[in-house]
Amino acid sequence: MNKTMKKAVAALASLVLLCPCAAGGRIADAAAKNDVIRSISSDKAAYQPGDRVTFTVRLKNPDKKQKMTGTLVLNITHLEETVRKPIKKKITLKKGAAAKIKVNWNTPDEDYTGYFAEAQFRDQKGTVLDTDSIGVDVSSSWLKFPRYGYLTDYGKDVDAKAVIRQMKDYHINGIQYYDWQYKHHEPVRIEDDGTLAKSWVNLANHKVYTDTVRNYIDAGHKKNIRSMQYNLIYGAVDGYQEDGVDPAWGLYDDPEATSQWRMDMPGGWRTGSLWFFDPDNTEWRDYFFRKEKEVYQYLDFDGFHADTVGDFGTKYTADGKPVSITTTFHDYLNDLKAHLGNKYLIMNAVGAKGHEQVNTSDVDAIYTEIWDWDGFPDYNSLKEIVDVSREESGGKSLIVPAYMNYDYSSAVGGTDEGYFNSASVKLTDIAVVAAGGSRLEIGDGNRMLSSEYFPNKNLRMDDGLKKWENTMYDFLVAYENLLRDGQENTGNRYEIRNYPSSRDGAVDTVWAYTKKDEAYDVLHMINLLGLNDTSWRDTYAAKLAPKKAKNISVKYYYNGEIESLWLASPDQNNGVSRKLSWREGEDSVGKYIDFVVPSLEYWDMIYMKKKAGSDTGEAVAGSSDGDGMLINGGFEDGYLKGWTAEGSHIGVDASDVNSGSYKCYFYSSAPYTQKLAQTVGGLSDGTYEIKAAVKQNTGRPAVCRMELSSGERTAEQGISHSEEYQTVTGQIEVTGGKMTLAFYLEADQEANLQIDDVSIERIR
Repeated sequence: MNKTMKKAVAALASLVLLCPCAAGGRIADAAAKNDVIRSISSDKAAYQPGDRVTFTVRLKNPDKKQKMTGTLVLNITHLEETVRKPIKKKITLKKGAAAKIKVNWNTPDEDYTGYFAEAQFRDQKGTVLDTDSIGVDVSSSWLKFPRYGYLTDYGKDVDAKAVIRQMKDYHINGIQYYDWQYKHHEPVRIEDDGTLAKSWVNLANHKVYTDTVRNYIDAGHKKNIRSMQYNLIYGAVDGYQEDGVDPAWGLYDDPEATSQWRMDMPGGWRTGSLWFFDPDNTEWRDYFFRKEKEVYQYLDFDGFHADTVGDFGTKYTADGKPVSITTTFHDYLNDLKAHLGNKYLIMNAVGAKGHEQVNTSDVDAIYTEIWDWDGFPDYNSLKEIVDVSREESGGKSLIVPAYMNYDYSSAVGGTDEGYFNSASVKLTDIAVVAAGGSRLEIGDGNRMLSSEYFPNKNLRMDDGLKKWENTMYDFLVAYENLLRDGQENTGNRYEIRNYPSSRDGAVDTVWAYTKKDEAYDVLHMINLLGLNDTSWRDTYAAKLAPKKAKNISVKYYYNGEIESLWLASPDQNNGVSRKLSWREGEDSVGKYIDFVVPSLEYWDMIYMKKKAGSDTGEAVAGSSDGDGMLINGGFEDGYLKGWTAEGSHIGVDASDVNSGSYKCYFYSSAPYTQKLAQTVGGLSDGTYEIKAAVKQNTGRPAVCRMELSSGERTAEQGISHSEEYQTVTGQIEVTGGKMTLAFYLEADQEANLQIDDVSIERIR
């Protein structure tokens, strides 16, 4: 950063207001250190409009020598707005004493609304000594903002109320009962007298007590948590013929039907294999639907969580007809939903295979188990599947199970032998939640998933990660109306002046992208600084935390009129919003605001309240640092400043440059695609010539080119294999004052591309 830039940043930083919107004053520096408020909890996971919320605030006097007298203050906010007058209670704590204080609040009548309740303990002078906060979801249906968890332990001595209470504290409002069933093709065991058996063993030879299942369901209902019984849509265990299932309904590996499609189970399990059947076979459907409906005659489940095992290619019916399993989902699910009546239906499109079939069906919520090898290797790909699923489903919020630290979990061995890597868990959660989805990760009370086999308990969360996860779920609830309530992606232009940035989660950048709804513009800033890869799974639990950024100078172009500017983050201030100051301006590109974000640890959400009716269209798109100029065309800043990268096989280094000190490169030893683009605004209309020094000297990619676009016009210029730098030249007619130039490579084997000295010039 040069001296002029440093002065500008410092000036802007002096305008930042750091008071929490709910507090009405500045928090004392020692607030978090006093540890007076030990916790704040609510009595349910979610509430109906008009319900009474009972908060429990646990306090303790940290001073063992003298009593403490003060006031407990509860502030209720919706986004940046205070909902009611603060609730206040005078408190006296004897030396070293603890207290449990109940505070009631009647929720407003507005449906599908998230709130923050912030508890403050103030001394007799009014100084805030400590704070804590909790999210409150007021929604008549859990499906608008699902927060899904899981259960796997149905033993006789399980304290179901305690387990559900822990999950309630994460605001989990729906639970998947994993592997609870007797047999896949016969979910409940019925005694000869027609009663439900008291117990059975499941697929893995684990004992399931039906009273424990009932206790979970009942405890969940009291906390406004819905219970979803789990099963495969096409599975049966060994001996299925004895229960009336016909092999003629099955799917086979060969047209001659000599080998039924199956998946072998581990040794010591109750069945040697799971055997699979044709979802399009009407006799299988009739049998399976009847068995599933039978469940609800005995247990008060709220719905059915349907599962699959993924796409294993073409299978065959008993009479030799080829079947692509993913094409059967849509009609099957619609038929199943009709048979279930008022019960909920969720379906897992494993690896997003067949996601269109599932997301456009009559399922009540959408759920996709993500695997990196199915085309979802990095953080940006998680955002993309959330975006696609929302569009396909008509606005539903995707639930994403994505198993963290996978190989490390397998390697450490037994139960609780290792800890999750907190940095990678946080970044994966953020990638999904900021995009408008939610995670399936919390279950069995206070545990986290590391495997598709949910009972796996090799890894656990450390205390710091547990605390952060609780705050994240509070954040997910409190800001549900900014995160997944109809927000759309925008191309609004922004500039982050003093740190590298990208719109697609490139390595060593601030990953920033923009959204909007009728009332707000939103800028999500996710910290990937210092990271040399953006893979989400972190399979060996080795990812480092990103480098914390401070005083981030932002220029944001917008449309309409902005009333106020706010920062919210699960990493600071217990998630409660803080107000920021800004400066307005206008240049040849459009209207903008300048502001400084004080710090970025993992995720900051900047949201801008707009004056009602002022937003009448799109702001200028793109992301560059100049008006009518290409930014960082020679990559001399040493990173991708001004550019947007799609893909993670890219970097900037000082080796084999055409000129100057740095060049950009694409490279992978395995098949990959990579794109690098920049949108330049503030141009006068006319014809522009774009040049770049390029070298493609390793491998021969299937596609390698420079791409240009402006308005409806596009142009492409191929890049040929060459042992030396060559100049690639293209022209484009610019209309509307802006153009986008890009470099694109698609390779099915090892290949590279080197780029340097990119320039743009108007020629007429």
